[in-house]
Amino acid sequence: MLTQNRTIYLNSVGTASLTAAQVNNGTSDNCTVQSLSISKTSYTAADLGINNITFTATDNSSNSQTVNVIVTVLDTVRPLVITQNITIYLNTSGTASVTAAQVNNGSSDNVGITSLLLSRTAFSCTDLGANIVTLTVSDISNNSTSATAIITVLDTVRPIVVARNLTLYLNAIGQVSITPSQINNGSTDNCSIATYTLSKSAFTCSDRGINSNIITLSVTDGSGNTSTALASISVLDTIKPNIVVNNNLNIYLNASGVATLTTAQVNNGSNDNCGALTLALSKTSFNSTNLGLNIVSFTATDASGNNQSVNVNVNVLDSMMPIAIAQNKTIYLDASGSASVTAAQVNNGSTDNVGITTLTLSKTTFGCSNIGNNAVVLTVRDISNNIATANAIITVLDTIRPTVIAQNLTVYLNGLGLASVTTAEVNNGSVDNCNIANISISKSSFNCTDRGINSNTLTVTDASGNISNASYTVTVLDTFKPNVIVNNNLNVYLNASGTATITTAQVNNGSTDNCGITTFTLSKTSFNGTNLGLNIVSYIATDASGNSQSVNVNVIVNDTMAPIIIARNKTLYLDASGSAILTASDIDNGSTDNVGITTRTINKTLFNCNDAGLNLVEFTVGDVSGNISSIIVSVTVLDTILPIITNVPVSYTHLTLPTNREV
Repeated sequence: MLTQNRTIYLNSVGTASLTAAQVNNGTSDNCTVQSLSISKTSYTAADLGINNITFTATDNSSNSQTVNVIVTVLDTVRPLVITQNITIYLNTSGTASVTAAQVNNGSSDNVGITSLLLSRTAFSCTDLGANIVTLTVSDISNNSTSATAIITVLDTVRPIVVARNLTLYLNAIGQVSITPSQINNGSTDNCSIATYTLSKSAFTCSDRGINSNIITLSVTDGSGNTSTALASISVLDTIKPNIVVNNNLNIYLNASGVATLTTAQVNNGSNDNCGALTLALSKTSFNSTNLGLNIVSFTATDASGNNQSVNVNVNVLDSMMPIAIAQNKTIYLDASGSASVTAAQVNNGSTDNVGITTLTLSKTTFGCSNIGNNAVVLTVRDISNNIATANAIITVLDTIRPTVIAQNLTVYLNGLGLASVTTAEVNNGSVDNCNIANISISKSSFNCTDRGINSNTLTVTDASGNISNASYTVTVLDTFKPNVIVNNNLNVYLNASGTATITTAQVNNGSTDNCGITTFTLSKTSFNGTNLGLNIVSYIATDASGNSQSVNVNVIVNDTMAPIIIARNKTLYLDASGSAILTASDIDNGSTDNVGITTRTINKTLFNCNDAGLNLVEFTVGDVSGNISSIIVSVTVLDTILPIITNVPVSYTHLTLPTNREV
């Protein structure tokens, strides 16, 4: 069998195929070659290089022969390169980079790309605009292809603007200006700055103030990117005003005793570099305390707070007399029966242009004897010793109510349930600033309905009709005990349950009290079998005041109810001796009594053969009170004992005797 090694090439999709005919190199057989085959016919990139396969020839008799064949797989197809143009942006450091993967736009190869290589990846400010780069693509077989692309480099990073605040000072004509370099405080850009501009550079008096002007510093780079920053401009005016004044001014106190000085009277053409001034005086109002020469400070202040002051002489003069005005007054006697009034209280607005120095009154103190109207004279004197008078009426009133002092009392109801108090007993030293006219109390008589604490009123009236009240209490007590009358030797009978009760109504026989009895009680009201016979019970009557009286009552407890018999009939069996015994407990079937059973008896207890059959027996039950009940019951006597047979013949000993009940 003859073969040959083969070299094959992958196609554009990365595959190749091989047939047995391509490998065969003249294989033959003594008869006929039926078939030729190889172990591998299809190849991919995974098979690149030398591949060992087998070649097999088979004849018509199924004889086969196999040899090894070397198949070399090669790839000579170059990659397909596809690029794309891209735009990149410089960063804040003025640099930018690009990768081969970013430029690649779907390059491909039949066996797979192993590397992408870009001719240039780093760019800076000097590369702004379009840049041509080359992308080289290589495959696993080192086949390579290149293509170009355009990298557009842009700078969109705006400058970093740093501005500084400034303080400017206006000149003598109220002006000041600045340049951008004064505001710029180290602004930077990733590439380079082209221009600096200010939104405002000239300032006047109208711009005065601390941080009163916010301006904008604009910085533009070579790519036209612009950034701004704000700066605060303080415009200050430090030039003081020029003051011109009128000196030695005379002013006069008016009817109100005051005089006013204005800045217009003092100012005589003061001026400032920025115009308007604020004028002020250290003192503008004057009164009698300022009579004569006064040194006043005149101050001119401009809008920036610069000020200048000078002293001015001001003479204050006065020539007016006081006016006396009085008013009628009502005064009230105090607790000691006296009252007073001052000239100031009677004065009704007396005035003087420079001030009143003294006010005097012809009478200032009053007592109980002055109740009513009293004429007085008010005298007014001013600082220049001028005097004026006015008449007034002082009305003296007593509106002080008496001081009422009452004392609490305790009274005791008599046998009729009555008590009383007097005004003298209640009054405990009431007084008045003048004199008392009448004393009365709200209630003097009391009865049983007033038991306890009663709130009452002591009323005192003085000569002026003033009334005062004081509360006091009258404690009404009842110490009389009830008069107890009872029914004695009461008979009560236990009921079917073995109990009996008594009530206070059964015991009471007309008990009385001066104020009425509220409660009756018994020391014992319920009785049972343990209380049979005489019982001593305490009967207590109590009135509303808690007074009580007690007597003993004889209560006799009786039981007249016979026991309730419940019996049963009985069957007795004679024993081997022909006798049987019956007990009362054999007959009793739950007999009961209201106070308890003490005895159970039957009239026959012993039975023998003569009593065989039905017997009538009397069953009697007795209680603790001697009450008895009887009933007739049936007692059936039976003999179930079999006879005993002796001297049985031998020939019959094999027989089985019947049981007792078969005999």
